[in-house]
Amino acid sequence: MKKKNEGGSHDDGEVIKISVCDYFTKHRCVELTYSAFMPCVDVGKPNKPIYLPLEAIRNYSFYDEPVLAACEISTEKQLIQVEGRVLDAPKAVSMSLYRLVMVKIGFLVMAGGT
Repeated sequence: MKKKNEGGSHDDGEVIKISVCDYFTKHRCVELTYSAFMPCVDVGKPNKPIYLPLEAIRNYSFYDEPVLAACEISTEKQLIQVEGRVLDAPKAVSMSLYRLVMVKIGFLVMAGGT
């Protein structure tokens, strides 16, 4: 997040790190109950992400939105629950194995003088 500079733009503003949950609590005066432990939804563009906590989306009444109604898009008030899983940690690979793999697929890696 960038703080606005005195002119009101974000261009030369100070860069600060803040969690989405802390941002909504401090700057939007919205107390989030569960969002510190839940993922956010990215509703922005690839070069400018905008992260919203699920609680903020839940509190916004999309079902009353006239633009969505005009496009015949409907939403449910109740969030769905999905089953998740924890992935295994990635395995560490030594650089010598990496060099061997790269040589076998047609690349010659000369890092570290070898």
